[in-house]
Amino acid sequence: MSVDGYIADAQGNIDWSDPSEELVQYWNDFERETDLLFRKNKDQRALDKEPLREWMAERGFRGDGEAPVMTDEVRIATATRYILLAEELTQRPFKALELTAAEQVASILRD
Repeated sequence: MSVDGYIADAQGNIDWSDPSEELVQYWNDFERETDLLFRKNKDQRALDKEPLREWMAERGFRGDGEAPVMTDEVRIATATRYILLAEELTQRPFKALELTAAEQVASILRD
């Protein structure tokens, strides 16, 4: 099953899965926490690229022109955010792959 709720059956057909009780509980808790933070006028949890977008905007980049060079600190913080999100959604520890994303795509295209 993929993180977005799709599953492939034995024939490779894609369909929706029934969400587990844990997943429903996670999103209910997330929504409740987000609502409470909003009502207290506090920042909500960012589960996406928003912190990276804000970092770029602080350096004058709004999508046009040359993007600022990301520091290792920014790269690590961004990767950590996505790893923690993946672990939270899948309820499984993150396992780094041996291949880079580009190598994975090239491998798939060769097969």
